[in-house]
Amino acid sequence: MRKIDKSILFSTVYKTWLEDLKANNKLHPSYDTYRKYYNDVKFELLRCQLGLCAYTEIELCEEDILTAENWTNGKYDFDKEATQASGHIEHFDPKLKPKKGWLWTNLFMVDNHINTPVKGTQEVDDIMKPDADDYDPKDRLEFDSELNKYIPSANKTPEEQERIKKMVKVLGLNYGHISRKRKSFIKTLKERIETDTFKPEAYEGEPFPTALAFILSEKNID
Repeated sequence: MRKIDKSILFSTVYKTWLEDLKANNKLHPSYDTYRKYYNDVKFELLRCQLGLCAYTEIELCEEDILTAENWTNGKYDFDKEATQASGHIEHFDPKLKPKKGWLWTNLFMVDNHINTPVKGTQEVDDIMKPDADDYDPKDRLEFDSELNKYIPSANKTPEEQERIKKMVKVLGLNYGHISRKRKSFIKTLKERIETDTFKPEAYEGEPFPTALAFILSEKNID
């Protein structure tokens, strides 16, 4: 799970609206019924996440629908037929949803199978919040490429390891279909490394960049 830069670049109408709510100490309209900025938020999140699930890094959409020309006057030009993207907007801390359902810092785009079936309304810990200032996957995690599993970093304290272990489960980093797709990815990657056919440029924009980074580090490949 990568660190994510959540700078809002293109959905500026939503950004201004959110800033106005904060400046005037207003509650957010209901997330479940208010949809004026839904697509602006959805596609700005996907842009920040490079088209991947914020937690599992499985692909949610092609990056060509996330370029600047897809926004006009600060809003996303949504065309249902032309714009294909899976996943749901997910509230990292579910306790914030009732009163601050549109809070940018609490929102991520997440794979459909992780959002409700896995994470749901479970309690969360900011130690694994991907846009946190101090979040660094190499500081929090290790990746066992043989077992195809993320585990807490051995450099963390026992208490921190327990917190990280719990959040790895909450965020679905080793969950079912995600793990199976990542296993196939790892198998192909290792075969290419072993046969000297690995080309870094071929993996730009591909799913599972954090697993890739851990494996390349393990193999001493820059």
